[in-house]
Amino acid sequence: MIDSEERHPVEGQLLTTCGMRKDEQLRRLGIFLIAHTVMDTHLISVLVAHKIVDGVGLLSFDEQKASTSSDSRSTFKGHLQAARPLIPEAAAKIAEEINRGRDAFVHWKRDRFELPHYNGHAVTTAEGFRVCMDDVQAFLHLVPFRYVAWQANP
Repeated sequence: MIDSEERHPVEGQLLTTCGMRKDEQLRRLGIFLIAHTVMDTHLISVLVAHKIVDGVGLLSFDEQKASTSSDSRSTFKGHLQAARPLIPEAAAKIAEEINRGRDAFVHWKRDRFELPHYNGHAVTTAEGFRVCMDDVQAFLHLVPFRYVAWQANP
C-alpha cells in the first residue's frame, strides 16, 4: 500500500473515477499499458528490420535513423497493420486484443468507458491479468525485438 503522505491529493479522485479501489489494480493497469508500449516497439523494430535486411539492404546510420523515425510516427494499429504480413498470425491476434483493451480505456466515449479487458477478462483482476500477461509473453516470444533495426550496417 502506498503511504498516504506519498500520494498526490488528486490521486484518490482519479482512481475513484476509473473505478479502482486497490493499489494492485493500479499496478496491473500500469503493467498492461507498459506491455502495450513494449509490444509497439517490437512491431516497429520488425518494420525497420524488414527494410534493412529484407528490403533495401544496407543503410547508413542516418538512413536507419530516418526510417525508424518515420515508422514510429504511426499508431499501434498502423504498426500492426504494416507488420502483419511479417509476424505470426497468433501474435497479430494478441496485439489486436491488447490494443482493443487499451483503446477502450484511453479513448473515452459516452457510455463506453471501461477498464481494459483482454479476451473478456478485466486486466485489473488477478485472473484477467494472468491471462493477458501469458499472451503478452507469447507475443514477445513470437515477435522478438529486432536489434538489427538499431545497428548501423548490420
